[in-house]
Amino acid sequence: MQLFTADGEPVEVGSLVFNYYDRAVGVIATAPDEAGWFDLRQNDGTKAYLNEERICSIAHARKMGWVK
Repeated sequence: MQLFTADGEPVEVGSLVFNYYDRAVGVIATAPDEAGWFDLRQNDGTKAYLNEERICSIAHARKMGWVK
């Protein structure tokens, strides 16, 4: 299953993305399950269970001022 961020960028396991819900940057740590949910390992060491609607590209997060 191919993943796309909410802003339309293709991503895969190992991609760096921004988590809207926790306002955190992280790496997609697992392949999505059959429902499209995956684990995100956030830079602060925490994990989140998300789907592609809950992430955006780092470029978009920078443009919005959420990350530097």
